[in-house]
Amino acid sequence: MRADQPLEEHLVFVTWKGTAGSLSLGFDPLAGTFYLEDHLGRRVTLVFVLLAGDVVTFGISQNAAERALFAASTATGAIAAASAALPPIGAFSTVHLYPA
Repeated sequence: MRADQPLEEHLVFVTWKGTAGSLSLGFDPLAGTFYLEDHLGRRVTLVFVLLAGDVVTFGISQNAAERALFAASTATGAIAAASAALPPIGAFSTVHLYPA
């Protein structure tokens, strides 16, 4: 995602869906955090400072013991990660960018 303007509204960037559930990557302006949320509302939250014009890349991973969210800035090289003890959702068959 590119930070051309301050993020002031709740925003979901992408949702992955599969037969076992879904994961959504979004931003919560009240908490000032990015999050990875499953279909049951369980979240991994990540604090990451944005600079105007920065391009941020995200990564996610899941294994039997945890789910993780990563972010990296192309402007500063900063990298952040957060994880939570959550079970994996499984394979995904569809992806929705900026779902309504």
